[in-house]
Amino acid sequence: MDDGQIQHLLPPEYHGDPINPEGGVLCFQTFGWDLLDTLREIGFESVQGLDYWSAEQGHLGNVVVFLSRRPVMEATIDEVYRTEVACFQ
Repeated sequence: MDDGQIQHLLPPEYHGDPINPEGGVLCFQTFGWDLLDTLREIGFESVQGLDYWSAEQGHLGNVVVFLSRRPVMEATIDEVYRTEVACFQ
């Protein structure tokens, strides 16, 4: 931002907005399908891209929801105990 104004480095991109269809919403980052590979590469599991539609919530198409899950870190009882003791010292 420059003097409170957004300085566009590329042409601005506006996404649809069911509340304000004439104006839209300025998009600051557009994710591509390569996001799925990136999430897998950094250790996420069950990575999915889902097409979402809901008339009730005003999502009327072209909405993709990305879902992923971080693997659970397993710790021994001794590691958990040491962490708790360290927090209270």
